[in-house]
Amino acid sequence: MPTIDPAKSHLVEAARYALLRRLVPSISHNLTGALQPVNMMAAILEKRIKTPSPDLALLAKSSTSLTTLSDEAIGSCLDLMTWLTPKNLQQISIHAGINDAIGVMKTELSFRDISMANEAIGVSEEIPQRIFRNVFLASLIALTDAAPSPGRVVITARVTGDEIVLTINLTAVEGANTQGQFQAYREIGWDDVQLLAEAEGVSCEHKPNQVAIRYRVV
Repeated sequence: MPTIDPAKSHLVEAARYALLRRLVPSISHNLTGALQPVNMMAAILEKRIKTPSPDLALLAKSSTSLTTLSDEAIGSCLDLMTWLTPKNLQQISIHAGINDAIGVMKTELSFRDISMANEAIGVSEEIPQRIFRNVFLASLIALTDAAPSPGRVVITARVTGDEIVLTINLTAVEGANTQGQFQAYREIGWDDVQLLAEAEGVSCEHKPNQVAIRYRVV
């Protein structure tokens, strides 16, 4: 992991904290979504048990379904908790890393009528997951925070020599306006993004409607 300038370490931690605070509502929403099927199946099972003549075969089937849903919910919740306690050395493919990052922002951005498309297809290289969960995600938030709604975000990736370039493009949809933008905490600024990029050993260039993140494969 890149060495952080001690003079900037507290600023990097502040940027990480700000990013995490912005993600808390989305993570909470996803946790609720993971547990909802368990709650629904438990309610169904309780209703079937209270019938005058419970169907034991049906109860057994419902009980098995509840166990399966519980196991899936535990897996989903544990995965979401890795946003709070990331594994620094974990690698992930480009396409999966983008999906992982935009998945946690999907609900917030959908409230603002901003759609997202992962078009990073055919790039099989893997890079540290923390780049997606820090630099990429902070860039996505900074870009969309300043954008009118509705809009469309398209993410692409390419490999040039020993460099992987992730590009986030934002296009405003006809009739876009700046009303009703969602703020869960404070805006993530480009100074935050640059601090996170430096900490992760990548470069980040931004324009009003585009961000390019460059990672050099060692």
